[in-house]
Amino acid sequence: MKSKKKLLVLGAGLYQVPLIQQALDMDLEVHVASKEGDYPGIKMAQYFHPVDITDEKEILNLAHQINIDGIISTATDICMPSMGLVVDELGLTGNGYDTSVSCMDKSVMKSRFAEYNVRTARHKIVEQLDEAMDFFQKTKSSCVIKSLDSSGSRGIMKVDSTEQISEAFEFAKINSRKHSVLIEEWVDGEEYGAQAIVHRGKLVATYIHSDLTTSPPIRIPIGHASPHHEENRLLEPTVELINRAIESLGIEDGICNVDLIDSVNGPNMIEIAARMGGTCLPEVCGEHWGVNLYKIAIQIVLGEDFHLPSTPQGSPCAAILLCSNQSGEIESMGEKPKGVEIILDVSEGDSINKFEQATDRFGHVISTDLTTEEAMKKVRSAANQFLEAICLSTGEI
Repeated sequence: MKSKKKLLVLGAGLYQVPLIQQALDMDLEVHVASKEGDYPGIKMAQYFHPVDITDEKEILNLAHQINIDGIISTATDICMPSMGLVVDELGLTGNGYDTSVSCMDKSVMKSRFAEYNVRTARHKIVEQLDEAMDFFQKTKSSCVIKSLDSSGSRGIMKVDSTEQISEAFEFAKINSRKHSVLIEEWVDGEEYGAQAIVHRGKLVATYIHSDLTTSPPIRIPIGHASPHHEENRLLEPTVELINRAIESLGIEDGICNVDLIDSVNGPNMIEIAARMGGTCLPEVCGEHWGVNLYKIAIQIVLGEDFHLPSTPQGSPCAAILLCSNQSGEIESMGEKPKGVEIILDVSEGDSINKFEQATDRFGHVISTDLTTEEAMKKVRSAANQFLEAICLSTGEI
């Protein structure tokens, strides 16, 4: 009897759940590593290993013990160096340690971008508050202050005046494991993104999407739609820019999450992560293109063949997160609106957090329609209707 391939998934949070489920559906031997806690992926795992996914040596030891065939995660950057070390040491398909660190550490990423003429915002790594003040005063526009090594939009804040810099600087530092901070010039334009499929060092597919975010100073993605309403104009220059970014960082295999700005000078690269995106991006882009991106991501790291359609096979799709503007316990929820799919991460009696980062979501709404505009309109309306019917122990949302 042929033995099952062994896949190690790093992380057991909400955004790893669909990845774990897909691996189970593919009849793989699924191992999940995560800190112990109330993480939904732990209960799903065939084999759970209570290991900190940022502990590179422990993850490598675990990978050796299991003798894995592939390693993967999604929607988080903190475990990328651990994955890279395993890829190098075990000779697996994926991105090695140098690339993984470069994609997680924004200072390294930005320097690589400069070497390869990847259009990105003017920036500086700062250690002290007065350095950030000096950069801001020499810049003719607003700026963004960021943690150098966080993910999920943590530690990022727009500043429009010197009075805001101290708060933003401290916010970035506390969200950085290395307490490192980057300040960069604010680039005007619409934020958008792409799921970029890379195979053997080549960009083989680029699925661009529009982004819906919270308003500055802290911009957090809360919704997406595919195809982008300006796809015909944006696709070619976006592919060119992503190709340069991939080359600059040495990305070899995987689905990458790319954040961009549609500026007056053309697409501007914010950053690229060597893993697939969260906040329903695999579902939205996959629905439009008619592919299962979770399955493709797993096939890539296992070194298996995969199929990509040359044209979209599905329908325009949009999704939006369900978020609360206050914390509390859910006393009651109304009926789900019809005509859309609502996925809930909680039940009545559970507690939810005030929305301050992507993991504070408590569900999402997703739907297709004839156009992305209609799909987004539908999910926003359904989300508002559903939220209005929820009663928290501290009052209504």
